[in-house]
Amino acid sequence: MDIEISVNTKNDVMRERFLLGAKLTGKYGFPQLPAVIVHADGLRSAPFNLALKERNPKECICHFFIDDMQFERVWNNPDKYIPALQNFKYVCAPDFSFYEDMPLSMQIWQVYRSRALAWYLLINGVNVVPVAGWSDARSFEWCFDGLPQQSSIAISSVGCARDDLSKRCFSSGYSELIERVNGARVVLFGEKIVSGNVDQFPAFSNEIQKRIKRGR
Repeated sequence: MDIEISVNTKNDVMRERFLLGAKLTGKYGFPQLPAVIVHADGLRSAPFNLALKERNPKECICHFFIDDMQFERVWNNPDKYIPALQNFKYVCAPDFSFYEDMPLSMQIWQVYRSRALAWYLLINGVNVVPVAGWSDARSFEWCFDGLPQQSSIAISSVGCARDDLSKRCFSSGYSELIERVNGARVVLFGEKIVSGNVDQFPAFSNEIQKRIKRGR
């Protein structure tokens, strides 16, 4: 889908500028992201909420698999954070959360925001790794739109290992991702609860993981 993007709202409150130069794809017009291959050897993971304090960003892959409240500011004012994100070896696309009990329109909006902001970061010099997420089987019709073929794709298993149902839902979406995105090279943040060849990173720092285990 090739359309000319224009800004229709005062002060661009809908962030239409994020789509400039993008090719839109799928039923809902998500930006099509280009492929990127992550070379994971020697990399460390860095959550966005700690990114500004990272001393060696070229050794890190920055990710947004954290509470949405900690990175909504990037949607509201990405230009403020682009200089810092440009310093990282890789930056995973922002992962705006969506769940099966949300209205479908809200779920679609969250995936749209992820693709649109990823595109904007990319055209401003950030080395963006596409991110995939899903809710239930209904989301499979659109949640993978805009993801490139033959590319590294980042996903997170955080919160998906707490019970058998969560594990099955994650596994179902993972299988769908592999089927729909040809040649996907998965970069997993969190516990490895699926089989296959993936590059795995911890979602949290060692100190935060210790706190989680202690329940603090």
